[in-house]
Amino acid sequence: MSRVAVVGNTSWGTTLATFLGRCGHDVRLVVRSQAEAEEVTLVASGYTPTCEARAAFDCVEHVLWAVPSQTMRTNAEKLGPFLE
Repeated sequence: MSRVAVVGNTSWGTTLATFLGRCGHDVRLVVRSQAEAEEVTLVASGYTPTCEARAAFDCVEHVLWAVPSQTMRTNAEKLGPFLE
């Protein structure tokens, strides 16, 4: 299976991460902070939450963006340098 990064701890982001993880993919959910990653870890099922962009995008084959449209540009500018 493939490695996937899902950007955004939104209802859509966690749904995608959970579904893909249950299908056997190696999924990383990119969240905003370490505190958020620790909180999400308590309920995560089939994916790994992380706030470390470099680690999240390391060797991934697919990146799915699940952030509100009004924050898309900010997120892309912040995380873009970690994508190749």
